[in-house]
Amino acid sequence: VLNYESTFRSYPPAETAGISSDTPGWSWRVLILPYVEQTILFNEINFKRSWDSPENRTIITRMPAVYRAPLSPHLAAEGKTTYLAVRGAK
Repeated sequence: VLNYESTFRSYPPAETAGISSDTPGWSWRVLILPYVEQTILFNEINFKRSWDSPENRTIITRMPAVYRAPLSPHLAAEGKTTYLAVRGAK
């Protein structure tokens, strides 16, 4: 996160805007992939599609180890993590 902040002079947003009003946005975890040595994975994402589109769903299963919580390894199989971002009121 600090490397992202150093580049953009701000912390990554908790979530980006979706491609439409009924499409979820991208997580901060996706935005910092290049800063956790995951540029190849980041470049495979099609940001013109939703994160849960068929072509992007395969990426969920390749969650980087840095996002895997040691006490909750079962979540990684579902593409989930216990690491969260603090966000304020919209």
